[in-house]
Amino acid sequence: MLFLVEKLKAKLQQQCDRLSELEKQVICCLGNEIQPVAISQILENVQLSPSELFNLLQSLGNRALIEKQEQDNQALFNLSPVVRQYVKTEYSREGR
Repeated sequence: MLFLVEKLKAKLQQQCDRLSELEKQVICCLGNEIQPVAISQILENVQLSPSELFNLLQSLGNRALIEKQEQDNQALFNLSPVVRQYVKTEYSREGR
């Protein structure tokens, strides 16, 4: 388990406070996954159209909150261990 120092936690909170509710849903969805996931897997867990999800993933990627990797000509998305720990710790308190 990672322990986040207060300065880093504050910086992540600042970033996450700026997220829309839909972006938070996607972050929480990714926070529950250990392995990188495809867009199709994310779509199974959130009520979004593929174009909405694509835009949200792009926005989250621009903020460096998600990581994207290519595998077998498919885009996979994941959270870094630090962001995942923050999401699990903070969003579980909120009941997400």
